[in-house]
Amino acid sequence: MSFRILCAGSVCLDTVVRLGTDSFPKPGELVPVPSLINAVGGCCGNSATALARLGAADVRIAALIGDDAAGALALSSLEKAQVTGAMICPGQSTAHSVVLVGSEDRSFLYCPGVNEDLQLDECLSVLLSRPFDALLVTDPFLTHVGRTALAELLSQARIQGAVTALDLCWDPSGQWAEFTDGCWPYVDIALANLEEARMVTGARDASHCASYLCQAGASMAVIKMGAEGLLIRSADETLQVAAQQVECQDPTGAGDWCNAGVVMGYLASRSAQVAAQWGSLAGASAVRTLGGSTATPLPELTASLARYLTATEEVSP
Repeated sequence: MSFRILCAGSVCLDTVVRLGTDSFPKPGELVPVPSLINAVGGCCGNSATALARLGAADVRIAALIGDDAAGALALSSLEKAQVTGAMICPGQSTAHSVVLVGSEDRSFLYCPGVNEDLQLDECLSVLLSRPFDALLVTDPFLTHVGRTALAELLSQARIQGAVTALDLCWDPSGQWAEFTDGCWPYVDIALANLEEARMVTGARDASHCASYLCQAGASMAVIKMGAEGLLIRSADETLQVAAQQVECQDPTGAGDWCNAGVVMGYLASRSAQVAAQWGSLAGASAVRTLGGSTATPLPELTASLARYLTATEEVSP
């Protein structure tokens, strides 16, 4: 599937630590841990890596990286995944996250670095540099550039003929309802986990959250509900797909991989059903390994991707 996809948003270096316990070390205490890795992270970094591993032929990012050691590690991870387009900022620090993975959940420490300097003009420059089949916008591009700039980026992508997808991610400011107001008519696929959707819509259950986003103008709303699966609503249908049953090593990046699966499924089929199935399988793929960008697709997803790839090649001139 020779899809060309642009991701705009945050990239960071993730230091992911698997704790042997759910308690933090006491002051001055040295505690060994089972494993620790460094890999590219951030919603944009994770989603772009997932898109490349799901078979998109050309994945580019509109994201900033510093010229420090963390940036070199993040850039190396992106290059191994064949993701291009990261903009290096001389003299600046790369965003860095420390993810502490316990037996039940995770905790995050985050230094935003150069991420918050990403501006509309930089994203537009990449978007207009060549045709793209899809644009996926992730945090923290939403809040610091403002609603008007976000709407302009999405509308320009629509003019270019790209499918537009907007992932709410987590909103530390509590202002995303304001920043996304007026943007939804330019969104083909709205993506959010249930808590994020609640913060923006004011609704409580997934169905009402999805209805709100569609009534606001989004063509399709995808609510990610973790172990309860996905709910997708469009003008034509509402459907729910159960979560895949896999052993969970680390849920970091599962939502970003789900986004990638939904976007790829929609591009390949224009079907909400396929988008939901691929999103569920991609999200499940992510949780099997430590870190948000280290996964490979589940065999079931690989087989489905291959079937669509073969079908696409057969109808190509």
